[in-house]
Amino acid sequence: MTLFENMNGLDFEKLIYNLFVKLGFRAQITKASGDGGIDIIANYDGLLFKGKYLIQCKRWKGKVGEPEIRDLYGTVISENALKGILVTTSSFTRQAEEFSKGKNLELIDGAKLKELLNASEMSISMNNNTIISAETNGFMQSPLFDSEKYILLTNRINNDPTIEMPHTALIDLLLSSVLAFGVDSRANGLINEAISRINAHQKIFASGKTKVMKEKSVESYFNLAIMELANGNYGKSYEYLLKSEGQVFKILRCHIAIAYILDFHNEIVNLMKQAIKGFLLKDGGTRYSRDLRDVCTKIINGEKKMYEFEIEYPNSDLFSLKDFFNKFPISTKEKEKHMAYVKSFGKVDE
Repeated sequence: MTLFENMNGLDFEKLIYNLFVKLGFRAQITKASGDGGIDIIANYDGLLFKGKYLIQCKRWKGKVGEPEIRDLYGTVISENALKGILVTTSSFTRQAEEFSKGKNLELIDGAKLKELLNASEMSISMNNNTIISAETNGFMQSPLFDSEKYILLTNRINNDPTIEMPHTALIDLLLSSVLAFGVDSRANGLINEAISRINAHQKIFASGKTKVMKEKSVESYFNLAIMELANGNYGKSYEYLLKSEGQVFKILRCHIAIAYILDFHNEIVNLMKQAIKGFLLKDGGTRYSRDLRDVCTKIINGEKKMYEFEIEYPNSDLFSLKDFFNKFPISTKEKEKHMAYVKSFGKVDE
């Protein structure tokens, strides 16, 4: 029996997703079905080879031919991606390999995939048909994590990805678990798993133009912003906040937190003044949060410290910046890069 024989298509996609996360990519699984099209979008943020990579996963026994490679190449060109990568458990025909030469394509067959897994120190086991790799093994084995519920929900999603309830229940489980794990969730794959599941839910249930779908999309962007904040990716968190129209007060709280982290002092004052002033409504009235207005007034007047300012965590209470960053310490390693990225949107006052 081969290494991949017990996996279904979704298991294989998850394995490849974990591999690319382990290799340093920001990745997301694009859908919950296991065949056809681009399966994973991965972004690399390093100084070299920075850009978007489109990954297609094929758990095949037969060889992958030129038509599949040609289709992938067309998508790479139309999406202006840096490279297209096709990963298969089998191998490629001679025509497929010839077509890929000289193009921004990478072909990874079963033998090369095993080498990459070994080089990345990723172990694979099966637990009720759920892949557990070195990237996720930490949180799956921890007594803090409800692995039985995780397996139950992922199996329900795999059986019928069109039912929304298991998706939302799984996201709630992951969000609460990230909070319980704190900073360890950065290293054990838990935050990346939450981001992947939020993206999958958004693509399936929140990509339309109806009012309900737009509200779900806003909620997804806010959840993504909080996950990236916890992950120390402050620039990406800010980008998601810009997409989160509506729910202004919890978004405003998160904006203030990022301005504090990145030392945008004028921006902190401007945002707090906005919170005190409130937001104009279409009927001429003003909408404001009494609690947010009071704390911003006290901070500006020197009656409270900035670390006492509170942000909202999904499905939970407010957390002071002091408590939040005790759980998720501020990452200063690439702070200047995050500052430059936020300033590139042209919306902050330093």
